[in-house]
Amino acid sequence: MIDTSSTCNKAFVLAHNTSIASNLALEKFVNLLKTCEFNLTIASQLPSAASSRQYQFVFVDYASQSSTHYSLTDIAKLANGTNIVLFNCSSQCGDEKHPLFSGIKGIFYQQDRPDIILKGIQCLSKGESWFKRSTMSAALSELLSSSIKSLKTSTETDQIEIDSDLLTKREKTIVKLVSAGAQNKEIAAHLHISPNTVKTHIYSIFRKTNSRNRIELITWSQKLSQPLS
Repeated sequence: MIDTSSTCNKAFVLAHNTSIASNLALEKFVNLLKTCEFNLTIASQLPSAASSRQYQFVFVDYASQSSTHYSLTDIAKLANGTNIVLFNCSSQCGDEKHPLFSGIKGIFYQQDRPDIILKGIQCLSKGESWFKRSTMSAALSELLSSSIKSLKTSTETDQIEIDSDLLTKREKTIVKLVSAGAQNKEIAAHLHISPNTVKTHIYSIFRKTNSRNRIELITWSQKLSQPLS
């Protein structure tokens, strides 16, 4: 295990080969994380679910995991309480919707330019997800379609189980804006509050609605028996 010292955000990097000198993809990604002032722990074994919570992110060198016993399912088990991000992914690694629906926060590819990776890391640090736009659009369409079908077949009792009264008036407004596709900065401008305040509200909304990301929150809002008011 390799630790690098810093006073900033803590992140865990999982790589089969932890020798940075002999792993160019790892070296490239680690250097970019250092640019963003992350305090890194680099190891070849996944942390336990409990210990992983001390890290803001767990970054997984996905290409190197093909030669280990860690599958996407193993990695996704941590996603319930930890921000999991895959990097060094092949463009042929499969449908992004699977990791997205598993709770993974983002994916970086082998061919991604450094500036793209830095932009993605900055977005992740703001509480956003990092996937291809086409993936987010397809996932949203799929979830909304599924939600509509579920609403048509669900009973009134099933619908009452989810109560919007657990949200404050401000939180309901933010859910509406998120459902309309607004990002944190746009919500902040609309409500005349700071982006950090928006981020705090969204974390509270995620907790109250048991949502792990914006797509799950939109799905939750679609299941309400009454519109948010």
